[in-house]
Amino acid sequence: DDFVVTAPSKEAIENEVVPRLAAFLADRGLELSAAKTRIVHIDDGFDFLGFNIRHFPNGKLLVRPQKEKVSAHRRALSAFLRENRQRPTAEVIMALSPVLRGWCNYYRHAVAKRTFSVLDDHVWRITYKWAKRRHPNRTGHWVVNRYYGVDRGLGWVLCDGRFRLPRHNETRVSRFVKVKGKVSPFDPNVRD
Repeated sequence: DDFVVTAPSKEAIENEVVPRLAAFLADRGLELSAAKTRIVHIDDGFDFLGFNIRHFPNGKLLVRPQKEKVSAHRRALSAFLRENRQRPTAEVIMALSPVLRGWCNYYRHAVAKRTFSVLDDHVWRITYKWAKRRHPNRTGHWVVNRYYGVDRGLGWVLCDGRFRLPRHNETRVSRFVKVKGKVSPFDPNVRD
């Protein structure tokens, strides 16, 4: 129920695309929502389904994770550790692993490597704070040796001996394949 339409000019969208789209949707018993429909220039960028899409002056069109979604993810991770201060390490890892993997898999098709690195830094900080709070009278070295292991030379990662917390940066970023030409799912000649 969400989609983006591009056109060479604002006039083309207002005069040609919107009326055609309204007729197309009306045939299917649907209509455009005036409250949700926006016309913006690609250079200004827009947010769509958790992604920010923007054309930059250097000629590149970048699709990145939306800032609000990254902030919400950071807050959710922090809140989880705050609420589970006394939970065993293995349970924390088992609870956070699907959250981290799911979030990364959703954004792995965007330009997200830098975002993943920033989130890994955040996870390190909040897990260290979580571990240090459990042992306030111990040194930082003791806490690191107790709760962390070195992950293939990539740095410290929260682990309990059997399980380890996955890193955002482990997710491989891969791009979508562009749809060719004028192919449309509504074209009967293209259907299988």
